[in-house]
Amino acid sequence: KYPTISFASERVEAVSETEWVAHGNLTIKDVTRPIELRIEKLGVMELPEQMRRGDATKVGSFRARTTIDRNDYNVGTGSWAETAVVGGDVEIEILIEARGN
Repeated sequence: KYPTISFASERVEAVSETEWVAHGNLTIKDVTRPIELRIEKLGVMELPEQMRRGDATKVGSFRARTTIDRNDYNVGTGSWAETAVVGGDVEIEILIEARGN
């Protein structure tokens, strides 16, 4: 019924040369709440000639993380959840590869 989860960034602030925080809204099951998504640069390297596409000459890898309370988004609620021992916190990790100059 809810096949899509979305994050809409409103602003990004630099913490250091390799870390940022994206502030925005996370929507799950038609519930939208503000979150902070911590982003870490894992590395950047020149692409070998055979891997270049268009004008992309570099590749960078990044990891974004946050923790949410699933109950805030009505995930895992219902009669079965009353008898189960299920934690509320859910860690979200996103791995990103980006190509460019």
